[in-house]
Amino acid sequence: GEHKGEPLQLAEAATQAMQDNAAFLDTLAEANFQLGKYEEAVKLEERVVRARPSDRFLQGQLKRFEKEAKENGGH
Repeated sequence: GEHKGEPLQLAEAATQAMQDNAAFLDTLAEANFQLGKYEEAVKLEERVVRARPSDRFLQGQLKRFEKEAKENGGH
C-alpha cells in the first residue's frame, strides 16, 4: 500500500549514482512498469538493451514492456 513507490525511489537513486549500470536500469524500468509507467519502462529498457545487446533476458523485458505500452496507449 503506502510504500508502493519506494522501490521506484530506491531504483532512481541507485541509477543516478551509477548511470551505466544495466542491472540498476533494468530494476528502474521494472519499477516503472509495475507502477503503470510503461513508456518510461520502455525508454529505460532500450538503454539497457543497447548496453547489453546479447542479453536475452533483457530483450524479453523490453518486449514485455513494449507490448504493455502498446496495449495501454503508453500509460
